[in-house]
Amino acid sequence: MAGLFIKRLVDELVMSGEVVSVLTPASARGSSQCPNVISFKYMPSFLPGIAQVPGGIPESVKKNKANYVWLCCLFLCMFVQLLKLGRRYDLIVANWTLTGVVSGLAGKLLNKPTITVIRGSDVNSSSRLSKLIAWATLTISDRVVCVNEVMANQLANAFPDKKNKIKIITNGVSDTFYQIGRTRPPERPLVNDIRRVVTVGNLTLNKNIELIMTALSKLRKSGEKVQLHVVGDGPLRDELKQKASEKEMGDSVLFRGALDEPEIAGLLLSADVFVLASHSEGRSNALCEAMAANLPVLASDIPANRSLVKHGISGCLFDPLSDSELSGQVLRYIRDPVYASSLAWAGHEEIKQLSGTWSDCAQKYISLIEDILPKYE
Repeated sequence: MAGLFIKRLVDELVMSGEVVSVLTPASARGSSQCPNVISFKYMPSFLPGIAQVPGGIPESVKKNKANYVWLCCLFLCMFVQLLKLGRRYDLIVANWTLTGVVSGLAGKLLNKPTITVIRGSDVNSSSRLSKLIAWATLTISDRVVCVNEVMANQLANAFPDKKNKIKIITNGVSDTFYQIGRTRPPERPLVNDIRRVVTVGNLTLNKNIELIMTALSKLRKSGEKVQLHVVGDGPLRDELKQKASEKEMGDSVLFRGALDEPEIAGLLLSADVFVLASHSEGRSNALCEAMAANLPVLASDIPANRSLVKHGISGCLFDPLSDSELSGQVLRYIRDPVYASSLAWAGHEEIKQLSGTWSDCAQKYISLIEDILPKYE
């Protein structure tokens, strides 16, 4: 499945001399112009599609159960394409557990190794079906890559007989954000005394955007000048706009839509605080980028975020059900910029150690591939 993080990894692999093609479901917006992207059709082009939308396949099937039919068509078409194209390549790398099962089956028929990368929603569910899919992925894949230690431990504890297949490779962070972090002034000049708060993510229930609006609404009512910039798109966009109006924040919540990397970097450079309020995460690229950009961060107190943010040292954690706790932490950052700056710099240094760059990430994948390939020669 295509995604921004996959593009960044592929770009680095190609720069390292690897030959990579990306097989992805066709988008209603048309085929990609990238030379190494191969798209396949799985439903009529006049329909909106279920993959290349905010929230991806999980949101599509949650919104309309009939989309399970198209999901089956997608995986059947993917399987056929893998059988057609797979002979040209040395191995298959799949993203998402279900894709890993399909790719693993194709790999067995082609006698090609399969690596499956999982990033969060794959293993965060406790349902029997999710556990069955995770087991099938571990069984049929040569290696399963987790993007953080939390997920790796979760899988290893659930399937101890397969823990030797599990590998941790964290996502990288683009050097653009590290460069911002190295040059960022300790305190941003204010425009009209307004503090800018940024959050980045798909507009879904899991991202908990409404809680951020409620927290900032309380600050505004107490006299603080705060403005929320929401980067991303999704099925709740109109509903969230309506709720912003109901909270009397209509002019203080800016829905920026999906932005590219330079635009996000520019927004982080001009911001005062970054907030991630998700109920669950795999490993938030947005949080990593904000930390790399030397921006004070506030993140929901969940396992994935605790693996990145040390409370009171490199950022702060808050209860994702408590808007009062979040508003109090935003206020402390605003009132004590020296404290906020010290945490931001510590976060910048921490994420350099935890994530590195996408080039570092690519080299780890190359090492993993070199370890697997000899077994198939």
